[in-house]
Amino acid sequence: MNLNKIQYFLSSVEEQSFTKAARKHYVTQVAVTQQIASMEKELDMELFMRTGNRIKVTEAGQFLYGEMKKIMAQYQFALEQLQEYRDDGRQELKIGIGTLGDYEWILPFLTRFQEKHPDMEYTFVTGETEELTEQLKCGKLSLLFSGEPDGKDMEFLEFLPAYTTKISLVVSAKSPLFTKKELSIGDCMELPLILIGAGEQERNRTYQDFYQLCRDTGFIPQVACHAENSMEAMMKVDLGLGCALYMEDVSGFLAEHPRRRILKLNGPVSVRKYLVYRRHMPGFLLDEFITSLLRETGRLYAVDRVDLKSDFSILWKEALKQEDGTYSRRLSDDQAEKEFWHHFMEKKSVYQQDEWACVMMKEVKNLLKSRQVHTIMEIGPGWGNFTMELADCCDTLTCVDISEDVLRYIDRAAQELGKKNIFSICSKWENMSGNENCDVVFGYNCFYRMLELKECLRMMNRIAASLCIVGMSADGMTPYDLELKTALGAKIVYDKKDYIHFVNILYQMGIDANVKVVPLEKELVYSGWAETVRSVMARVRNKDELLKTHGAEVDQILKKYFHPMADGTYRYRLHYRGTLVYWEPEKSA
Repeated sequence: MNLNKIQYFLSSVEEQSFTKAARKHYVTQVAVTQQIASMEKELDMELFMRTGNRIKVTEAGQFLYGEMKKIMAQYQFALEQLQEYRDDGRQELKIGIGTLGDYEWILPFLTRFQEKHPDMEYTFVTGETEELTEQLKCGKLSLLFSGEPDGKDMEFLEFLPAYTTKISLVVSAKSPLFTKKELSIGDCMELPLILIGAGEQERNRTYQDFYQLCRDTGFIPQVACHAENSMEAMMKVDLGLGCALYMEDVSGFLAEHPRRRILKLNGPVSVRKYLVYRRHMPGFLLDEFITSLLRETGRLYAVDRVDLKSDFSILWKEALKQEDGTYSRRLSDDQAEKEFWHHFMEKKSVYQQDEWACVMMKEVKNLLKSRQVHTIMEIGPGWGNFTMELADCCDTLTCVDISEDVLRYIDRAAQELGKKNIFSICSKWENMSGNENCDVVFGYNCFYRMLELKECLRMMNRIAASLCIVGMSADGMTPYDLELKTALGAKIVYDKKDYIHFVNILYQMGIDANVKVVPLEKELVYSGWAETVRSVMARVRNKDELLKTHGAEVDQILKKYFHPMADGTYRYRLHYRGTLVYWEPEKSA
């Protein structure tokens, strides 16, 4: 079986057409069909089903395609490695970059690496992410910078976190945003945008994160025009044609001018950039470079760690999504989160600790009692379920929260209870400098807004001197949810965030965390049967169809669990769990 046969076969599968495969290789369709027929005869097996002018890959063909892709990748890799045996002995890294930020980030590492490896040369290749990715797959690049992996490349490509940057907008003096101090994603709703080098923006990865943020907020951005480069974009900004959008923080690269300003988007709108290379085939030079880079940035995992295969920081982001695949407004918009707590705290007049929090606090105290704890930092205290008792465990307690209403409530409750050692910082945890110091960092049920969970855990690890504690309550599916699902086909909406994400992310950071699972329970009380059914079915996506066709069966299932009381209420004792994940800070993580 020669190389041409294999290449024609792979292209025919990918194009789903012999004609298109022939065009791809600049040969006639007859040449392709003859080679495919010869291949099928050689294997004594049909690889395609032919119906008129259409072809469909058989199951055997699909299997062969997967195996041949691997073989061709290895073949390409072998050809590249032969370059290491050139007469001059010099080796080369070819790095794909899409933004100036990529160049600024990688250049210092390259310079230091070249000092240790003087035989190494490097070149940069610029372009759009889609184009660079194809070059990487074909072996024309050693590595490149990219945004979030979208799933389809995960089988062949390895993604390593590089750096995080903010999204920037360059606005003209004519823009109503020119005088703004803070810019949120909602401010972009009516903006005419200038996209740089984007072409068909919906198909281009460069702006995918921004488009997703806009859709999560409930709108589609307005594109006024495109620009080939930054110079053209600035000219169009000055002409008042729109605001130039950069998927990076350009404040360090572009100078402000009386005619224009650089604004950065606030909130959870940071862009994560990744270094990407081909899985299992880095080669000696690239492997050495990546290992050195990870060691220098503190991202090198502990030796002999089992490969968990999945990136749990990405799975965490999936768990944060709603049923329609978007993030909640409270997660994507800081102002929405502040407004929620403003209205919530208006209803909280008297401080009272929840019953379940009393149980969990006993476990927290057990973790603290054997240590000398002078300072504790609490992330997202909410209405202070843990705050007041934490203050009894240390000399100084600092609460960090984005909501001024939350911190005012905590301060008022502290004064009423005579707690004089509670202080506050009004900030998102993600925006902390990391230069703060304390003995213990604690957070419970505060992670629902932390999209970049790995970085948030790393911040905890960096700030704490003695102990980090993260907690979460989770109930998942109840017994009646499960029965509704298995018996009637109910589509249950339930919280997919769980403590196992913490454990696995920490493990991949080189941190071995401990887990304490605590049984909890609470009583669900409803005023009547109609309210019971309505409340339970609120978590069922197909509730209308289910109640219409299986109403009697729904009642029958729920009456096994919810029992009538003398006062007319229906009650169920729900058993669930609280978890504490804790570890002693590992400063190399």
